[in-house]
Amino acid sequence: MRNPHVRIIGHPDNPAYPVDFDQLAQAANEHHVLLEINNSSYQPDGSRHGSRELSQGLLEACKRHGTMVIMGSDAHIDLDVGNHACSEEMIQQAGFPEELVINSDPAKFREWIGNKRNRTALAGQTSSLTCEGSSVAKTILKIHWPNGQNKDHC
Repeated sequence: MRNPHVRIIGHPDNPAYPVDFDQLAQAANEHHVLLEINNSSYQPDGSRHGSRELSQGLLEACKRHGTMVIMGSDAHIDLDVGNHACSEEMIQQAGFPEELVINSDPAKFREWIGNKRNRTALAGQTSSLTCEGSSVAKTILKIHWPNGQNKDHC
């Protein structure tokens, strides 16, 4: 997280990659990195079984450390763009404070985007791509695979 280009960690509660939520939340807070609360992961018929349960531990750790989170729809179809229903359910179950959800208020999110450090980190990372058959603006993420091979992922 010390890398200045890391602004958001996606899928932090993915059961396939166990982490210490207290250490993660503390480091994210120290380095001003947002942790994603991923709506798609919490779908009852979703592919990340166990994420719903793990979300509570993640959110509790974020609450203890004052760590900001961001709701992401992770839409795999156009009808789910902006759908945060499951994320909101997890946030409510945890009694998580709204002031720590960066995109609970457009002004708060615009302020975060306007921060010079975040603008610099995001510069040049957004381009128009064709993903899953529709032309949309997506952020390119550089994936560093264990075998040393790097791939762009949208």
